Amino acid sequence: MKSLVVFLAIIFVSLSASSQQREVRVSGRVLDSASREALPGATVVLLLKKDASVLQHVLTSEDGYFNLNFNYSDTSAIKVMFMGYNVYETPLAISDTTRKVALGNIMLGVKNIQLGGVEIVQQIPPIVVKKDTVEFNAGSFKTAPNAALEELLKKLPGLEVNPDGTFTFNGEKLTSILVDGKPFFTDDIQELAKILPAEIVDKVQMIDKKSQQAEDSGVQDGQRLKALNLVIKKDKKKGTFGSVGIAGGDEKRYNVNANLNLFSGDKQISLIGGTNNVNPNNFGNTSPGILKNTNYMVNYSDQLTKKLRVNGGYAYSKNFNQYGSESLKEYISVDSTKYNASSRVSENNRVNHRFSLNFEYEIDSTQTLKFKPSFSFGDGTGRSINNFQISSISNTIRNQGTDLTSNNNKTTQGAANLLYRKKFRQQGRIFTASVDWSGNNTEGTGLLENNRLLLDSTNQVKLDSTRQQNQNNSNSSNLSLRLTYVQPLKNDFFLESQYSYDTRATETDRGTYNWSKESEGYTDKVDSLSNNYHNLTNVHRAGLNIRKSLDKTDFTLGLKLQYNDLSSDNITKDTVSQQHTLNFSPLAMANFDLGNNRRLNITYNGNTMQPSLEQLQPVIDRSNSLYIQTGNPDLKPSFTHAMNLSYNAFNLDKQTGIFLGLSGTATMNKIVNRTTFDETGVQYSKPENVNGSFNLNGYVTNTFYFKKLKTRINARTNSAYSRNVSFLNGEKNFTNNLSVGENLSINLLIEEKLELNGSVNATWNQANYSLQPDNNQNYLSYGAQFTADVTLPWEIHLGSSVKYMATSGQARGFDQNNTLLNGYIYKNILKGNQGELKFSAYDILNQNTSVRRITNENYLEDVRTDVLKRYFMLSFVYYIRRFNGKSMTGSGPRVRRSAGATSIRSY
Repeated sequence: MKSLVVFLAIIFVSLSASSQQREVRVSGRVLDSASREALPGATVVLLLKKDASVLQHVLTSEDGYFNLNFNYSDTSAIKVMFMGYNVYETPLAISDTTRKVALGNIMLGVKNIQLGGVEIVQQIPPIVVKKDTVEFNAGSFKTAPNAALEELLKKLPGLEVNPDGTFTFNGEKLTSILVDGKPFFTDDIQELAKILPAEIVDKVQMIDKKSQQAEDSGVQDGQRLKALNLVIKKDKKKGTFGSVGIAGGDEKRYNVNANLNLFSGDKQISLIGGTNNVNPNNFGNTSPGILKNTNYMVNYSDQLTKKLRVNGGYAYSKNFNQYGSESLKEYISVDSTKYNASSRVSENNRVNHRFSLNFEYEIDSTQTLKFKPSFSFGDGTGRSINNFQISSISNTIRNQGTDLTSNNNKTTQGAANLLYRKKFRQQGRIFTASVDWSGNNTEGTGLLENNRLLLDSTNQVKLDSTRQQNQNNSNSSNLSLRLTYVQPLKNDFFLESQYSYDTRATETDRGTYNWSKESEGYTDKVDSLSNNYHNLTNVHRAGLNIRKSLDKTDFTLGLKLQYNDLSSDNITKDTVSQQHTLNFSPLAMANFDLGNNRRLNITYNGNTMQPSLEQLQPVIDRSNSLYIQTGNPDLKPSFTHAMNLSYNAFNLDKQTGIFLGLSGTATMNKIVNRTTFDETGVQYSKPENVNGSFNLNGYVTNTFYFKKLKTRINARTNSAYSRNVSFLNGEKNFTNNLSVGENLSINLLIEEKLELNGSVNATWNQANYSLQPDNNQNYLSYGAQFTADVTLPWEIHLGSSVKYMATSGQARGFDQNNTLLNGYIYKNILKGNQGELKFSAYDILNQNTSVRRITNENYLEDVRTDVLKRYFMLSFVYYIRRFNGKSMTGSGPRVRRSAGATSIRSY
């Protein structure tokens, strides 16, 4: 801790000292002198007077702009260079009082080269680090013709696809997707990655996005979300694109899908639909069970008038999932260790409808009004059969039986947000007011039937059976008001103030009924398992931030007070409980531009989390006969301290980069479950507040490019350490988890005819228990993946992927050692390669499995789930690609971008 304090003190002292040096900013824009078009990627060099050596250099932006910030010394001149153009050089007249030098438009003329024709290959860096963004040049990562966006994303350093299909960048989950900086129709990145063509993307940006509230109000709240932004090529912003595909295979496998997208300036229309039973996932991951999915989506976005922008859509989904699973759970207990071996067969159906709209109206140049309503409804059914056997470490069976469960539910949800924003004449002065409402209604019915043989503490065997129905109805409504105001102060300081009021009312009515032989129905109410519970929460928040903004650095310091008023009314038991708490939430943020494509960001904030209604409701829940839960109305809100540090750097000359991060959280009054066991192995759980839980995470990602070999290597190291507090039969237990992982990948492109990709990975995990050190665990997972794509004569593409997965240290029979082999052959046909005929083989070796380990404070569980095994498919896809945007033109040489070295080609 002392080392961390010293480290931070050194950073802040150094930055404070550097900020006292006088800084000069030079800005300008580089244009073609004949066409007056911007020249992106031009090199701007700052020279020293004494020896004309290079002090600093930058590349111009997409629009030709550049900014150079430096501490004034013996500076001589600015030199601007662009391949095929004359060099521009101008001296800098800087006095002791100069702070800014605006060079305006810098016109470069074309060199008089006597060639029949010249093609200039302009070097565009594959990775650029900006203030809150890591930007990838899409042209630096080769994809096949007609490839979807997903093929491009798989090649980006630091980006990973999880088994559930979600995306992470350097370990942080991507939560939203933007197109040209604006929200797209949906935040389902996995879905959009399948329908958007890679060829329309110019740049892929990973953005540390502010929360929606912070973006609207300008008031920092310390929340940072990782977002994916796609910058579309200029000549692809207007056109129609999409695809229609049909596929059939053995064992009645099918996949039919279509999408049509219209981009025309501000207007965007999207139609998406599909149905399949093959769990399509082109990222090499496996979904558990057998799925049948049908999805339709209609979206519309347009700037209807100069002042009104509208977007909205409708989505329909129907999902069926059927799977079997086996598991072995080892309970960590003070007096003895118990094992639960079970096999389960489950089936779930779900249908959902969602409507959403978004209106943005510009009242005038200083006032904006936004309105976002949404509505969804759906219903679902599910059923499962679970056979279980609980035994002691001596293999004595304490409890065995069968649980049959079924449920059906209907859910209706609605939400609306109204925001007013006012910008005043003084730059940076902003006022916002917003009102949010959300509501939810759920009606559900569940059935439970079980038969068990129990061995009690006297070793007597007895039969126990249950046949029950539970009816659950719940309603919730949330209303919030938020006011913010930003006031600019002197010397680039800003004062940010905020106030919000939230009120949340929830009501749940749970009734449990036993089967009655007399009435032949579920009519005997079980009072101990039934409850009518109301909860009202009122929260007041008020805060102040002070922010300092400089060209290369900005700081934010703030404090927020939160008063919570919680009232719970147990209608069934005629009891009322109240709780009042006051929390302080500090905030500290700092962002540093260290120059030469390097950035450092540090964030600290505190956050309060309210207990859920299920955690508060004091009623017994026996829907799982082996895990009996009870709520606790005396729970307090938890408070989490969170700190994050990230450093990103990329060397444009060597094409190497490093991205590293450290983060940690510590939670006060964390809500955990106090668990006890009876002699038959049944768990009884009740939530309580505890202190002492924390976690630490770190990662380092390195990327290297070998130009002569056309090879890129990425290496990623990540580690995590956590300490969690739990209770085992009334005694406090500390669980310490440590994991260390390494991933090394390589991409090799040979004459654009052969592409090879390979990776190896390994993750080591350790779990230690303070009360039961004999149950400490060590386990390892490791694997390798190799893909190849070769272009044969007649433009026939042949490809294959091999994925090896192995684990050690898991329960007997659950360690995996299998190889997943896929292959395909396809050819583009029809005019303009708009058709694709493809034959695919999945899991050729028939070894596909899904095994996972769950580590909990009270147990370790290994689970094996059914997955789709070997099948073959023949498919045809028709691609729609019609764009009428203009290509880059000018009177100078023709410019083409490349990730390689800059060169001149004659023709």
